[in-house]
Amino acid sequence: MASELIEVFGSGTSLTKDCPAETLRAYFQHVLILYKGGEAYPVNLDDVWMLVYSAKNKATRALRRDFIEGEDFITVTIPGQGGQFGRTDYKLSTACFEYFIARKVREVFEVYRTVFKKVATGEVRVAPKTQAEMLLMYAQQLVENEQRVAALENKQQEIEEKVGEIAKRTKTEVQYSTIVGFAKRFGIDLPLQKAATLGTVSKNLCRQYQLEMGTFPDPRFGSVRTYPDSVLYDTFEKYYPNVRFR
Repeated sequence: MASELIEVFGSGTSLTKDCPAETLRAYFQHVLILYKGGEAYPVNLDDVWMLVYSAKNKATRALRRDFIEGEDFITVTIPGQGGQFGRTDYKLSTACFEYFIARKVREVFEVYRTVFKKVATGEVRVAPKTQAEMLLMYAQQLVENEQRVAALENKQQEIEEKVGEIAKRTKTEVQYSTIVGFAKRFGIDLPLQKAATLGTVSKNLCRQYQLEMGTFPDPRFGSVRTYPDSVLYDTFEKYYPNVRFR
């Protein structure tokens, strides 16, 4: 199987940190088309290791040391033909390529960022080469827009349901507690650092659901925040799933 580099430029071309920006740009545009087409691992290590490493075996060792096979990269075995030995291709995800190669050479990363990142986020459009590619890009944009709308609608529904649930709990007089006081009520020994974390989560929930917070005198800190018990139930159930709070 030919590498993506040969598909783009033909044989006899290689990517190095000294190659023209136009060559890098053309290669990244090809990678982007593969990525937008659903290819999870569109970068062939054979095309790019020369940008950073002096030998491929050094690149593969670093790749296996710092990244996860099956998540950041995959290996593809290419059988030999005519008595020749086979080989193993390393295919990288775009995120793996960015941190493994692109970010290590500023000139390369600048081209990658302006070509791939801006196109991927919709800031810049890459003109498709064929009508099929154009239709594919339009279809992908439509799917992405529908997914974003659906995600926003689901999030809004979740918030509305949560607000309604909390409103039901707080129709009677609201009971407020401190983080430490609530923990002691259920026999939880709470370290100071963990209490601060739970306090931050509870504060954010109160702001999200537009619920008031209170204060309580504390000899160590002067005063500490208090939160509605309905919010504290949600906070503690997330961090202590094995404790029965209700």
